[in-house]
Amino acid sequence: MDFPTGSLESVRETANTALQQASRAAGPGGLMVLVCIFAFIAAHAIGQGAVIWVFISEIFPNRHRAEGQALGSATHWVFAALLTTFFPLMIAALSPGHVFLIFCGMMVLQLVWVKTMMPETKGVPLEEMQAKLGIQAASESIRT
Repeated sequence: MDFPTGSLESVRETANTALQQASRAAGPGGLMVLVCIFAFIAAHAIGQGAVIWVFISEIFPNRHRAEGQALGSATHWVFAALLTTFFPLMIAALSPGHVFLIFCGMMVLQLVWVKTMMPETKGVPLEEMQAKLGIQAASESIRT
């Protein structure tokens, strides 16, 4: 579908005007906030953002994997929705620096939890991981 050149120019002009107004309103720290947000998105996408999906696909035994992944995915999306719902309220009640300090603290706690509680699954056969976690294999549960 081809758009008339005039409408594309109009969209560009509107976007540039909005960006300039936002930059003036944000002040000198506005660019820094933008850079930090982009850096967070990039770091999260290649780090902890992908970990949850790998974790929920590996941690459940085969006989419960579908239910476990459904529960993990639903929990992830519910908490993502809650975060986006409460973030504006947090910004209204606290300074942005304090809100992001809370998020930073949560990430540090997550790192400690992952380092101390999460088993390494790389190169470990499922049967061995089940034994480490004390999970009975499906074939054993049928015999007992």
